[in-house]
Amino acid sequence: MVSTLMISGEDVRVCAEKAESCFKHLHRYSKTGFEERETPKFIAQKLESYGFEKVRTGVGKTGVVADLVSYRARGDVSGLLPRCSGDGEPAP
Repeated sequence: MVSTLMISGEDVRVCAEKAESCFKHLHRYSKTGFEERETPKFIAQKLESYGFEKVRTGVGKTGVVADLVSYRARGDVSGLLPRCSGDGEPAP
């Protein structure tokens, strides 16, 4: 089954603004390895706002894990396992 997703220029603009806002926030509070405190909180809040369940922080010290079962039950995703680095140097 093939489905088509129509995205307007306005959708792209709004998405780009949200991505830029997240980028700026994450780099405002960036720290080097295992010193991140704000980044895991921010990521956990975003995951919860998107409807992920059982969001846990402090995994491996500064990691974040969320349950996708409810998404899979609704058919929204078949599975997802992103791995992102949360440390780094501040951006200008």
